[in-house]
Amino acid sequence: MNKNQKLLWIIGVLTTIVLGSFISQKSVGFSPISSVTSTLIGRGHPSDIAQNFYGFFAIIHQLNPYAELGPALKLIGVDWDVHHASTHPPTAFLLASPAALFPWPISAAIWAYLMIALLFLSIKIYCHQTSKITLALCGVLLFWPPIAFSLGQITILWLFFCVLAYKYRNTNPFLAGIYIGTASLTKFLPCVMLAPFILRKKWHAVFGFILVWVVAGLILLVLAPNVWFDYLNANHLNFQEQMMRTDGSSFLVFLYKKFGLLGFAMSAMLLFALIKITLCQSINNRLKPISEMEWEKYMLISILILPIAWIYSIAPLTVLLLKKIKFAPRYIQVLAVFCFFIVTIFPPFGNRSPLGIFLFFVGFCFLVLSSGDTILKIPNKNIHISR
Repeated sequence: MNKNQKLLWIIGVLTTIVLGSFISQKSVGFSPISSVTSTLIGRGHPSDIAQNFYGFFAIIHQLNPYAELGPALKLIGVDWDVHHASTHPPTAFLLASPAALFPWPISAAIWAYLMIALLFLSIKIYCHQTSKITLALCGVLLFWPPIAFSLGQITILWLFFCVLAYKYRNTNPFLAGIYIGTASLTKFLPCVMLAPFILRKKWHAVFGFILVWVVAGLILLVLAPNVWFDYLNANHLNFQEQMMRTDGSSFLVFLYKKFGLLGFAMSAMLLFALIKITLCQSINNRLKPISEMEWEKYMLISILILPIAWIYSIAPLTVLLLKKIKFAPRYIQVLAVFCFFIVTIFPPFGNRSPLGIFLFFVGFCFLVLSSGDTILKIPNKNIHISR
């Protein structure tokens, strides 16, 4: 990429951020910029990380971590009018522990700074940029709605640990498995990233994954033996209610809410096509290292199957998008810019938000399917697999 291309790239990103910030401010009353700045100075609005802080607080103090959030959050100083229990698994509460012991909103500010640091490291590791360029990209992305509203979430943890797994995917499968396991403590679904290891019979990755869950399970067993029963009891109906909310943005649920089973079938067909192509790619290349293009397809699948999704659910795909914008062929760059831009011209929250996120998902599907090495081939059953 020459200097003129870099300049156009930066101008395009900045224009998108400014437009997105303006639209967000008009639609929800506060912009990504105001959200970030208020959070960093300890004056932010309540966010989902509060439920993880409360969950850890409840585990430590032998309370019910899946009580109705509105009254429960007041115990940690958060005044937020919500009437449902947390949908996050109890393992996510453990991940929030570094900041959960501080009083709100100091805890929220500490968490936000920690997420910025992990975002910086994720960009640097995945995009192979200098510290200066990475810092600039990180600063710009703080005002892109999916990242701006992720500073009070756990999605950047998903991003960071999957990036670490990507780094070691071919050199140290056991360590990659540990990082995938840690990422899956957030919302289970990063476990999808184990598929290319399993298809290559790299069982050390599976052992690393299991080790993380055994350790996390033992910690929860000691601190709160009944926490998984509380989780299942509270989310028996709560989970379905949250999934069917009109402002929810799950890829599989969006068209179902619009067109019923026909809509669900349309989304499922696109997802099935992506899964089939990805699995065939893994099978055809099972004697080769895990490629970047193969990895990004599994990353996308892990997000698409989220039953509950919001604007910040896109965050784990951020570095993939950045790399496509900068290094891919021109037609791929156009698709990447579309994905980057589309979520800024719709409100980040509310009943209009799901359409923008759905279009992002569709665009990203075509983005990864348009990249190289996606030709669907019939696996050769005569290939010898080394053990």
